[in-house]
Amino acid sequence: MLKRIFLVLAGLLVGLMGAYLVASNISKKRVAAQLQETVAESDLIESLTYGKLSTGLLSSSVRLADLDLRLKGIEDPVTIGEMQVNDIVLQDDFPVAADLWVEGLRLHARHSLLAPWHEALSSLGYDGVDISLRLRYLYDPAQRKFALEQCELSEPRMGRLQLDLALHNINLAPFLAHDYRESPLAALGAFSLISLAGLDADYQDKSLARSFIDHQARQAGMSSGQYVDGLVADLNQRSGDAAEAPVREALEAVARFLRDPDRITVKAAPQTAVALMRLFLINDVGDVFDQLNLHVSS
Repeated sequence: MLKRIFLVLAGLLVGLMGAYLVASNISKKRVAAQLQETVAESDLIESLTYGKLSTGLLSSSVRLADLDLRLKGIEDPVTIGEMQVNDIVLQDDFPVAADLWVEGLRLHARHSLLAPWHEALSSLGYDGVDISLRLRYLYDPAQRKFALEQCELSEPRMGRLQLDLALHNINLAPFLAHDYRESPLAALGAFSLISLAGLDADYQDKSLARSFIDHQARQAGMSSGQYVDGLVADLNQRSGDAAEAPVREALEAVARFLRDPDRITVKAAPQTAVALMRLFLINDVGDVFDQLNLHVSS
């Protein structure tokens, strides 16, 4: 279902991108027609209505507010507070750069799209999700380099994840065109070529980690404190056995986060980009930390 939600958002954003390209000198009526054309051609979207459409006079941005999205085969509607494309660069009809955001994608706990997580959400005390996404990226097809300059995914009651990412030797076009769907080996081969050049991930917890710990403790018949004590004892044992300082520091950072879920950061800054497939072949976790120049803090 996560893939389906992503594809729906991607389809809408493609429509917004198309609208963006004509927003500076074409009437709002034409922009609206562009969006409806996207909906009509979609295999997933049944209909789309919105309360307001606006375009930036100087920036050519396109903004939709109060969206009501109906999906084919899904009874429940998807409501979105706002969607906006601020900037888009196309190269051979491919979006090589974009700056966009989605605010207030709301799904109640019993929503059809959340079916696999109905029980989990209820057990953690959530009546649904209210997701916001901010995304800015730059892709160089010639150099096969992808820079995720800003990705912020947040749910005000659960937490916020911020991610910056740099990948080398990546060819996005075939993946986005689904050329690999019928050829898993080709997809595996393409994935094996991708290299990680940098990573900066920061998670700030509001209640999700705490709720998950409390839930797991109840399942184990323990208090939350007892459950965390067991996890921390295991991490302390592992950190004591670790010879490499970065590994010990990472385990200690995770232990601190478990004791008091607040904020945890993971950073990788390898001297040269490291092939992702190579990481799966390394048996020593210390070597992984060394190859990636990996650091975890909390």
